[in-house]
Amino acid sequence: MKNLFRNALPILVALVTVSVFSACNQQSKQDQGNVTKEDVKSEMKEAASTTREYLSEEQQEMVENYQQRLDQIENKIDAIKGEMESASASVAESYQASIDKLESRYTTVEQNIKDLKGSSEDAWNELKEGVDDALSELEESVKNAQEEFGQES
Repeated sequence: MKNLFRNALPILVALVTVSVFSACNQQSKQDQGNVTKEDVKSEMKEAASTTREYLSEEQQEMVENYQQRLDQIENKIDAIKGEMESASASVAESYQASIDKLESRYTTVEQNIKDLKGSSEDAWNELKEGVDDALSELEESVKNAQEEFGQES
């Protein structure tokens, strides 16, 4: 009789364990089935909020990068103006024409960045591409002006 009990004990423990796990699994499935419309809405709102926060941080970093590049451009334009002061009248006239063009482009890019800061999520990508292009063109124009007037970039 002892041998029978000793052999049956592991089987009994296994059956109880399987029953407990099975009951837990069914309870878990029931819990999953009780998801309400409000639960889904809440989860979606939370996900949307998290996404907006991430995009907002990314956008802020990008705007800061644009502003740093714009500040560098302003410094280079100021250096060209400084060179103009020591140039002859005819050369200064050429400098001034280039500076006027650069400052006009600078003002446009500066406004584009301000527009980008206040844009909706939908408009962000379109405006961003325009700012990228305009800023790159302005940087190239400043580089060309520096080369034209014998300055290092």
